[in-house]
Amino acid sequence: MAANKVAGARAALVWNLDTARLGREHNDANLIAIGARQHTVDEAKSFIDAFIAQPFTHEARHERRIAQLAEYEATGAIASVGFTALQAAD
Repeated sequence: MAANKVAGARAALVWNLDTARLGREHNDANLIAIGARQHTVDEAKSFIDAFIAQPFTHEARHERRIAQLAEYEATGAIASVGFTALQAAD
């Protein structure tokens, strides 16, 4: 949970091959989180391989979401949707 608190980090919680691929494809995730007690080493390796092999789509909706995350990290607000860090605390 702490990984996404680091500026620029986009961690994907992965529990199967689909979530490994989608984390990269849709969110351009740059970190992978796998439950150690939930998976064998071989399963974890297969998730990592799928994650690394999957390219980011660069579709506009995905790029827009990533830009919003970067904006929020930098300013505490997302101007395009009218959301601020203060609202999140309420």
